[in-house]
Amino acid sequence: MLDRDGDQWAVYLVNERASMIESTLRRFDGESDALEHVLKKLRQVARARRSLG
Repeated sequence: MLDRDGDQWAVYLVNERASMIESTLRRFDGESDALEHVLKKLRQVARARRSLG
């Protein structure tokens, strides 16, 4: 998830009930930094899936 939280951006994973998984929470001052983090994590997942397939 990517949420604006006041003047910061929060990036985190959610469980099957859409509750935040606290240990995955990262906060960023800028939207672009938060989006870069999201892209980095998505690329990691894509690489992991390709290596399993």
